[in-house]
Amino acid sequence: MPERLLIVEDCAPIATILASHLSGAGYRTTIAPDGERALEIIARERPDGILLDLMLPGISGMEVLKRLRADAATAALPVVLVSAQVGTMHAMQLRTDGDVDAAVGKPFTRAQLVEAVKVAFAKRRRAAS
Repeated sequence: MPERLLIVEDCAPIATILASHLSGAGYRTTIAPDGERALEIIARERPDGILLDLMLPGISGMEVLKRLRADAATAALPVVLVSAQVGTMHAMQLRTDGDVDAAVGKPFTRAQLVEAVKVAFAKRRRAAS
């Protein structure tokens, strides 16, 4: 069964591109336009992984990440940061601390995106074994 990914992205054209690239690589995708909807979908559907933008309306991507990592039911979910801020010190610290499993900067290529998702899943599988 294909892995289910939740795309948390407030820019509809970017969310559509992300979903298209990932669907083409064999993943099933759902889109959440903001942090609040993302948390609702995560609680209801339990996706296998999350692609998360940091800059979201309402509940920020940082707050979503914080809540995921604080909840035992979602703490081990693979999270790929997809943000124009990937090169910032803050985003690099998220990767160093292990809060995110992989990161892709905007703009991105299909190959970069798919590879980041594969890396995130592999990292979480290694941690679980």
